[in-house]
Amino acid sequence: MVATHEIRAGARVSGSHGERLGVVSAIRTDEISGEPSALVVKTGIWPLTRHKILSVDTIRQINNDPDTIVVNVSKREFRGIPQIKN
Repeated sequence: MVATHEIRAGARVSGSHGERLGVVSAIRTDEISGEPSALVVKTGIWPLTRHKILSVDTIRQINNDPDTIVVNVSKREFRGIPQIKN
């Protein structure tokens, strides 16, 4: 289990094959436990910026130097996740 208390907004998000997916723009928390439940990942460049949600269950590893979160999602799978209105 990954220590989700180490998640920080602004951390880079890398896919399962090392590809860059985006940056954590927000962290959603469970209303009852207060623990992180999902990451809002910002991808693309302005004006084509999109936001997508990844469950913390997809996190494989958190590196703190530099802040990088590695997830068990490939770039192809990430592209298939619907964008959200932020």
